[in-house]
Amino acid sequence: MKNKIQEIQHLWDKAVLDYDLHMRSTGHFLAQEKLLEKLLIYVTSPVLDLASGTGFLTGKLLKKDFDVTLNDFSSGMYEFLSEEFQGDPRATISNQDSHEITFNEKFNTVVCNNLFYYLQDRPQAIQSWMNLLNDGGKIILFEEYPFIKPETEEMSDHEKSLMELIDPISPQDIQKLFEEKELKLIKEEKVSIDDSHELHGFVFERST
Repeated sequence: MKNKIQEIQHLWDKAVLDYDLHMRSTGHFLAQEKLLEKLLIYVTSPVLDLASGTGFLTGKLLKKDFDVTLNDFSSGMYEFLSEEFQGDPRATISNQDSHEITFNEKFNTVVCNNLFYYLQDRPQAIQSWMNLLNDGGKIILFEEYPFIKPETEEMSDHEKSLMELIDPISPQDIQKLFEEKELKLIKEEKVSIDDSHELHGFVFERST
């Protein structure tokens, strides 16, 4: 598992700017913004963004006055985030593995965006996130389905590695994994990315 995690980390270390351009040009970021608007009522501070990437979703949350801890285990992404959000008092930046992430504080909302397909031990990761939640806290999950191989020029140098490293899972199986951890699904939404696939959003609540 450790070797594969390192390969995933290396992929995203190399693909920071290419990924950002790809997501903007293909409507992925627009879909994230639309889905966030549908689920925003469930977001309360403090927020943990588990896989911030280049910070698109966090940027939207900060503009709406949420306090956000950004986390990305890719050193390349972490460096990008550190430059992008330096000086913002509402933003804290972290560089941990989401499988076993720890903080001294707890959160009301944990956001997991386009991360689940890369996890090597999903039950362990979910348990780690639950441990960070306040009572009544929520995990908001964004995942595209089905996963479509990126065929843009920006991702042409990375797509082979990416497709070898991901492990797609259906929305139904995602829901089952969270419910096995006794997290209750309280809202489900989806928006179109394009004619081939959609971005699914789930809100899971930790029972008091």
